[in-house]
Amino acid sequence: MRIYARVAVIWVRALDGFSAPAPDAAMPSPMQVSCINRTHRSEPHERIRALGGFEPDGSRWKLREEQIIQEINASRHYFYIEQSPGFRVSVVVARHMGRQYLRTEADDLQPTSLLALPECPP
Repeated sequence: MRIYARVAVIWVRALDGFSAPAPDAAMPSPMQVSCINRTHRSEPHERIRALGGFEPDGSRWKLREEQIIQEINASRHYFYIEQSPGFRVSVVVARHMGRQYLRTEADDLQPTSLLALPECPP
């Protein structure tokens, strides 16, 4: 089943004109997002400072928005929120007014789902 999923990804990327990853390329590792640090800005695409969550061992992680954008663009990690048990929604890189920002696949322009998360501890 895992091979089938990988072939499907290669096929979709090829249809979109992207180069397919090497056959031995590592798949992005998942990172669940469970908290947010907000800015004081009013524009929706400028409201996220950092996202955070928990490692499998229970330790916390937190990355600035710019770092997460780099990780997603480089396909090193994929980030998601769990809206209900077992229902994952991916965090994606969007662009507004020439600036990249984070939102979920379920959101329109505003990153409503991410902004609804609780504040990350310092």
